[in-house]
Amino acid sequence: MVGFKVNAKNAPSLLDENTFKLLGSGELKFSKLCAEFSSSEKNYNTSRNMDMFSMVESGCVPCEKAFFYGIKSLLK
Repeated sequence: MVGFKVNAKNAPSLLDENTFKLLGSGELKFSKLCAEFSSSEKNYNTSRNMDMFSMVESGCVPCEKAFFYGIKSLLK
C-alpha cells in the first residue's frame, strides 16, 4: 500500500475530485502540499480477492496504474 497525508496549511481538499485532476495535470505540485508519503504491506484477514471485493462493495474505486506508480516513485 502507498499513501500520503497533507501537511500544508490551506491545502486543497483531497476529498475534491478536482484536486486530483490538478495533481494529474501537473497544475498542482505535490511539493505545494507538503505531503508526507508512506508505504506498507497489507496483512489480509481474508483472501486478497475477498478483501478487494469488500472494498469495491463499500464504494472504493481503484486508481489508475500510472497514478499508483507515480505516488510510489515519490517514496524513493
